[in-house]
Amino acid sequence: MLMFSPFKKRHVTSWPILLIIYNLPPELRFLLENVLCLGEIRGPKKPKDWDSFIWPAAKEFLKLAQGVCAYDSLSKSLFSFHAYLLLIFGDMPAVAMMMRMLGHNAISPCRACHIIGVRIPNKPRVTTHYVPLDRRNHPSAQTTSGTMLVKYDPKNLPMRTHDDFLARARAIQAAPTHAEAKRLRKESGIHGIPLLSILPSISFPQSFPHDFMHLIFENLIPNLVSLWTGKYKDFPPDDDFVLTPTVWDAIAEAGVASRATIPSAFGAPMPNLSSERSHMTAETWSFWAIYLAPILLRRRFLKDTYYQHFVALVKLIKLCLQYEYTDEDIKTIEDGFSEWVMEFERHYYQYDPERLSCCTLTIHALLHIAHDIRTAGPVWAYWAFPMERYCGRLLRAITSRRSPWSNLDRWIEFNALLTHIIAVYDLQGWDKIDLEPKRRPQRDITSRESRDKRDASFVRYQKLTDKRARNHRAQPEFVIKDYWGQLKNMFILQLDVSHARILGLNEPRTLFLAEIKQCKPDGIDDLGNVYYKDLGATEVVDLNAIQCAVGRVEVRQRRWAIIDRSGPLAQAVFTD
Repeated sequence: MLMFSPFKKRHVTSWPILLIIYNLPPELRFLLENVLCLGEIRGPKKPKDWDSFIWPAAKEFLKLAQGVCAYDSLSKSLFSFHAYLLLIFGDMPAVAMMMRMLGHNAISPCRACHIIGVRIPNKPRVTTHYVPLDRRNHPSAQTTSGTMLVKYDPKNLPMRTHDDFLARARAIQAAPTHAEAKRLRKESGIHGIPLLSILPSISFPQSFPHDFMHLIFENLIPNLVSLWTGKYKDFPPDDDFVLTPTVWDAIAEAGVASRATIPSAFGAPMPNLSSERSHMTAETWSFWAIYLAPILLRRRFLKDTYYQHFVALVKLIKLCLQYEYTDEDIKTIEDGFSEWVMEFERHYYQYDPERLSCCTLTIHALLHIAHDIRTAGPVWAYWAFPMERYCGRLLRAITSRRSPWSNLDRWIEFNALLTHIIAVYDLQGWDKIDLEPKRRPQRDITSRESRDKRDASFVRYQKLTDKRARNHRAQPEFVIKDYWGQLKNMFILQLDVSHARILGLNEPRTLFLAEIKQCKPDGIDDLGNVYYKDLGATEVVDLNAIQCAVGRVEVRQRRWAIIDRSGPLAQAVFTD
């Protein structure tokens, strides 16, 4: 489930509930035509009792867990069909509602562990509890004895368990007085027994992994940008990690200029982060953080430690986005985020209670990513990109500003009926209509796409290179080496028998060749990004040597960095 805001005012919300079928292959399960919508809790206000809306679905889940009679069309026989609800995810407000938790207003705000939150001193109206690992200078840590740790070990947090979670929820339900129940809710962060606890396949909180999309790309990265631009709430604008407006405008302009030199297959055009930040989506934030920011932020900070700290984060994000992990990878993620969060507190929080507002739950949740991977699988298996795409489709369905909720209700109902009809009768759709008799040429129903004006001519290609080329007396030892360059032309060369024999071939052969003007690399950074300034000689290579298209971003003084999105990260494509 996800909080969906159809208007600019974020307090006007709707809550769609989607089902994802994990039996489908990963490349199919997240496509919108394979995502099932259970319904939508209409706005404009947040639902007070979420369990009352999900009760019909919970009864269906119980029946599916026990087994329902189904027909196997291959064996032409009946069988008992079982289906189980495995994972429940969404943004933090939605998950807090489904788990019946209070969130950041509770003393124990984290849904995964029992860490004690602290409030900003001398601000009684601020009820948010923040969760720094080190609270040595906080007044409550100095005055409270035995009830709160001064410093938490990020690798040994007091984790919540299913039995403990439900025991605390039952204690709240059975509290003799309203005041006692309120006190228990505040301490534990649990509001009551969640309805989904009746399902045998659901474990609290293991079945509620953190959504990587919202955690990283819609919270962590934007918050870091706010810190770097001096716009973070309650922080002074003169910190040494704050970039000057001139520097930040130059970074934003370089991102905009990269629209023309990055292939459209890499993602949507980059908005201006300085003046169009509201246009950023999770997809554009992810591309900026992983590919553009490490290049554009290089040598921009007064202290290089802030840049190195960000580069460490990018390495961890790339590792998390891999299609599969080894045990060593998960250990690296766990150790890496533990160290990164402690460094974050050292750089930005600085152990000052007045700067607690940067120690949010989204920072703390990084410590639970490795645990979520161990219990629920790779982060791409439970991120909210399918929900965001579905919400984007809902947004286009609103045609009436006076009655938007009725619009949404009708669209969801009609779309479900149409999907059902297509599945039952095995119907297909076409992009063109063939009229009989033909009175005019066949035409597309939809308008043609506009011409892609981005430069996709730069490629990465591979050649066999002699490692011992400088030693003329040594036997050649060929290895595969990567090169980058601009694809100028492609040729088809047809060789007859006489010409083929010159190349040692006994039969005619057709060769596909590419003319490439080679880049002259002059540097590489910690993330493996290659830099160049000039183009070198032109060479002709086999077309099969080209591995992929690459993008470019201009750094400074007509120097370019190459953006290569191939490799393991090519699996993490947010397609419709």
